[in-house]
Amino acid sequence: MSKVKSYMLKPITNSKEAVDFICQLYLDGNMFHFETHPEDCIDPYTEKPAFTLAQIKALDDRRLELFDHLEDPFILALCLIEQSHQLT
Repeated sequence: MSKVKSYMLKPITNSKEAVDFICQLYLDGNMFHFETHPEDCIDPYTEKPAFTLAQIKALDDRRLELFDHLEDPFILALCLIEQSHQLT
């Protein structure tokens, strides 16, 4: 598990920051379903929690902020995942 990255700690205050946050999650391999509490995310390879307690706190705050600034934050996440599957 890694440390809490700066983008996880920075409050999301507009739609651009929301998009940047989702892209950074994707690039870091930390994508999760935004309706799921990060505490409930399990790493499929290790079957252990995907995030540290500090990451959980930060990600829980950010996931709620996504819905304040994007009508549907899932669209971008799904597009990123779909695009990555087309490249493999």
